[in-house]
Amino acid sequence: MRVAAAVLLVACSHAAPPAPQAPPRQPPECERVSDHLVSLMSASSTATDEEMDPVRNVIARHCEQDLWTPAVQQCLLDAHTLPDSDHCEGLLTPAQQDALSTEFRAPAKDAAPAAAAAPAPAETTAPAPTPPPAPTGDPCEGGQ
Repeated sequence: MRVAAAVLLVACSHAAPPAPQAPPRQPPECERVSDHLVSLMSASSTATDEEMDPVRNVIARHCEQDLWTPAVQQCLLDAHTLPDSDHCEGLLTPAQQDALSTEFRAPAKDAAPAAAAAPAPAETTAPAPTPPPAPTGDPCEGGQ
């Protein structure tokens, strides 16, 4: 009887179901907002991703620290062009607007080192002087 019970138990048991896999990590909402806005800016500019990183960081930081509402974030995510995002500014509080605009108006903290590290412009040579006009065959060259 014990053998039959053991066989029945083994036959009826199932392997433990695999542990559910966690869904892929989604970036935080403010990160998505800043990435989206930078992509809209990049579409109308020749700046590289590396050059746009400071802008991306400022937007994400203000979104998080200034506690932009989900409505503001969704408005910005729904924008298809930069002008589309203009009306979203009205959803920010005056303090949030001031904090963001103040930072973008401030001189870049790392602009001086970048300028110092920039290579000197290539030297140019003066263009060759224009040769005088060819003689016309008039001994007075047009003068009487």
